[in-house]
Amino acid sequence: MTSSSIVIHYTDLYPAPIASPNAAAQLNNINLLMNGDGETGLRALSTNVTHPSIWSYVGTITQIAYNNPAYGALTPATPGPSDRGYCYFCGMSSTITTMSQSIDLFSYATDIASGNVSFNLSAWLG
Repeated sequence: MTSSSIVIHYTDLYPAPIASPNAAAQLNNINLLMNGDGETGLRALSTNVTHPSIWSYVGTITQIAYNNPAYGALTPATPGPSDRGYCYFCGMSSTITTMSQSIDLFSYATDIASGNVSFNLSAWLG
């Protein structure tokens, strides 16, 4: 049997995506992404690069705090979600910057195969 997974890629300066399954019986109604908000692990404090915990990445992606003057950073007043945390992901100046995360959906396989599962993917992209 093959395990199903979702891989999410995005580039440049993007706050993290959020995905949640929403089956008829509401299987979990949880965010399946780990560290989708850039709040887990260390964050860049100056111009250093601090790669996001849990994510696979290519390029110089970093998680930084809002109001970090070293990056000319976004602020809490920058358009974005009202429930944002303290950090966001920044793709820096790499030609190609990607982040991905594989999610094991094996436990949902029966419901997915029968068409009983949907999901919502949303993100603030900048």
